[in-house]
Amino acid sequence: MRSIVPLVLLLFSVSGTARAAAPDAVVVGASLAGLSASIDLARRGARVMVVDMNSVFGGHAIQTGGVAVVASPMQEALGFHDSPELAYHDWSAWGQDPNEEWIRYYVSHSRVEIYDFLTAIGVTFDRIAPSHGNSIPRFHMTHRRGLNLVRPLFREALRYPNITFVWNTEAKDLIMRNGKVAGVRVTNLRTQRSEDVACNAVVLATGGFQRNLEKAQKYWPPRDPRPSRLLTGSGKYSLGLGLDMAMRAGAAVYRIDRQYNIYTAIPDPRDPTGTLGLSAGNNQAIWVNLLGRRFVNPQGFDKDVYPAVLAQPGGTYWAVFDARSKGDFKVGTADWGDRPAVTAQVLEDATLTKTGNTLAELAVATQLPAAALEETVRRYNQLVDAGDDADFSSFSAATKTRPRTITAAPFYAVQFFPAAHKNMGGVAINIHAQVLDQRQQPIPGLFAGGEITGSAGINGSAGLDGTFTGPSILTGRVAGQSAAAYVKATPEHKSVQAAIATAPHEGGWIPTMNVEELKARLNTSLPGFWHFEQVHRSVVKRETPCNECHSALVPQQPATDAATMRALSDTCDVCHTAPISR
Repeated sequence: MRSIVPLVLLLFSVSGTARAAAPDAVVVGASLAGLSASIDLARRGARVMVVDMNSVFGGHAIQTGGVAVVASPMQEALGFHDSPELAYHDWSAWGQDPNEEWIRYYVSHSRVEIYDFLTAIGVTFDRIAPSHGNSIPRFHMTHRRGLNLVRPLFREALRYPNITFVWNTEAKDLIMRNGKVAGVRVTNLRTQRSEDVACNAVVLATGGFQRNLEKAQKYWPPRDPRPSRLLTGSGKYSLGLGLDMAMRAGAAVYRIDRQYNIYTAIPDPRDPTGTLGLSAGNNQAIWVNLLGRRFVNPQGFDKDVYPAVLAQPGGTYWAVFDARSKGDFKVGTADWGDRPAVTAQVLEDATLTKTGNTLAELAVATQLPAAALEETVRRYNQLVDAGDDADFSSFSAATKTRPRTITAAPFYAVQFFPAAHKNMGGVAINIHAQVLDQRQQPIPGLFAGGEITGSAGINGSAGLDGTFTGPSILTGRVAGQSAAAYVKATPEHKSVQAAIATAPHEGGWIPTMNVEELKARLNTSLPGFWHFEQVHRSVVKRETPCNECHSALVPQQPATDAATMRALSDTCDVCHTAPISR
């Protein structure tokens, strides 16, 4: 046996499993919406091909925190008496002109089509968190957040032999004949081989477009000032490619200029392009604009704080804190990075974190007006001593924990920027998740679910906790059910039995690479290997033992069968170590 050293291979397939027959439906995206759609399609006897640009399931949802559910058994057990009527009232009031039809559908169906559906396939909710816009708690959360929401969906999809996964493959265009969907053109990102896949229906579940800053700027909300610098905090493949495909096929768009962007982003020091953002913050800091003045309560609601940030010169601000609260600065990474290590990297990076032994020195480092900064900090300290923020109501005598004064040298400042995050508009669909054309008529054979639809407009212009992930599951399921009905109605369709795959994996574990070979491989980035490279760099740095992930069930080779992919999904916890707390 060759010498084996710490490494992990998290790679599901190069080109997918062998195709026994042409699919009835192609689902583009192994996201929350895509997995949900594929399960409903398979349960109704359709042959399904799921195509994804990544080599792993989940999409952007791996970062999520939970789902919004109305009138669940868990709520009742905790003494929260909810109802669709109450949720409709809350969300309509909060959402700023949401899609009323989809809100009504969601609040009436989330218990059965989200909560019951998820818990039946192994999702365990361990807490319900209160959140803004809800008169009672509705934000159902899973242990370790998104991983244990998405992984059970993937494992459920693997139970059906009539679902085939094709990884590292981009859907390039829809094939249309006589105004109907006839297939999809795909390209393998590793081999660059292209082919046309014939099918009767396509479900687009490709996510949003907020990783694509050009699109984020193109569809920028007209009422919002444009910041001088915009970062992106969205998923790797949230590029808007599905949106482009749909529009080329004649699809209409719905409220495309509605976006849910964050305002607590700093440049990711690991990103050489300078476009990726990390969510960060220090609850002991004060926020000052380029004039050196406080301008908002940082603890306010997103829909109030975000416009206040955009209204500042340049749409940016500095968080100022001192030596005593340096340890309160935290970074929330958008991947499986070591959070404490990334936090330390930010604080040690002189281009990101400015320091000064006095506030006057800090003003020079940040190019803020010294007199204004000193007066702002003096005034803030005075308010802290008095126990009441009379200027912005960020704390009062009723506040559980009073902030500390900013008096201990050295002083620190980190500059924050807005970051494109999620879109709340997108491809137009009806209540059956059929994609609509410019005349508001369904395009035969084309369906969509998830963020590509702007979460069906459920959020209006102001997002709620769990009303991005929840609508992804719900609209994905509706799209899958509608696509299955459409496929069955086509003359050439022959239903297949939706059997459950239980075949065991056979074969031993044959190591194929040592650490030096792995390091050499990681020196060059190749198309279609993004996830492979990210996890291997992470585990090599951590010196993770290879047997943390690899065994006879998970050999060091691409997984092409359901049993291996199911076993491989068990290893995701090695890298995805999201904090348990919200």
